[in-house]
Amino acid sequence: MKRINIMSILFFLTLLPLAFQPNASASAMYRTTRVTFSAPVEIPGKVLPAGTYIFRLLYPTTDQNIVQVYNKNRTQLLATMITIPDYLPRVPNTTIVKFGENPAVSPPPIKEWFYPGDKTGREFVYPRKRAAEIAKAYNENVLGTTETSKNPGTLVKGHVTAVTPQGNDADYHSMVHPKH
Repeated sequence: MKRINIMSILFFLTLLPLAFQPNASASAMYRTTRVTFSAPVEIPGKVLPAGTYIFRLLYPTTDQNIVQVYNKNRTQLLATMITIPDYLPRVPNTTIVKFGENPAVSPPPIKEWFYPGDKTGREFVYPRKRAAEIAKAYNENVLGTTETSKNPGTLVKGHVTAVTPQGNDADYHSMVHPKH
């Protein structure tokens, strides 16, 4: 009897540390972020009114950089868009949403989104026509694609270019920051 009790205690003590291991969070894996905007903002293909939204990666374990945007309760999918990886020199400890630097463009288009704790973020790719308009207004290259499908499988097959302020296509690889 003592032998069984000792074995049970040893077994329990072996499993005890596992109970306190942090679990991988689905939010972290999908880079799920709650973002609140005090004014309207533009994402590829849509203007979001002021409010709270959920940004998340659709395929976190692949190189298909699809971001989805939901309403604050995640009951309605508002947008599905292609992105390109971008990098920060340091790991941010908070969510970062970057806009262009021209205050005359209203609502401001979101340029990049970074999840806290991850220096790899997502640069948004706009529909080609809108990318040309933003590039001209900001006097800088903006990522664009002619593919405007809402289907993730079709989106990733679209051709992405950097659209210049003059409306020409350029190689987008020159825009992407190197990994640090």
